[in-house]
Amino acid sequence: MSRYLNSPREADWYACPSCGDEVRVGSSGCPRCNSRKPTPDEDGDDSVDLSHAGEEFDYEDWKKREFGTLSSRFKPHHLPWKYWVGGILLIIAFVWAAVFAGFVHH
Repeated sequence: MSRYLNSPREADWYACPSCGDEVRVGSSGCPRCNSRKPTPDEDGDDSVDLSHAGEEFDYEDWKKREFGTLSSRFKPHHLPWKYWVGGILLIIAFVWAAVFAGFVHH
């Protein structure tokens, strides 16, 4: 893999997932290891967990477990209070400056 590509459209090879050697696009496999091993995302288990299939789904319980309880409707839960208050004060300062600049004519 010593060649430099100007764009992805020029790629006529890819790196073998097993050994890292160059493999030409459209070939039957890697010339070095001569294997067609599945990549980690190909050999994964795609089954669905149906262990709770007979139970009734409680959406409110799931929402509480997944996202937690919200401390405020207006403040995002990932934003610390000091940044929230600082942002509100900054907006108030900009609005006050815009209004004050409109009334003062020297």
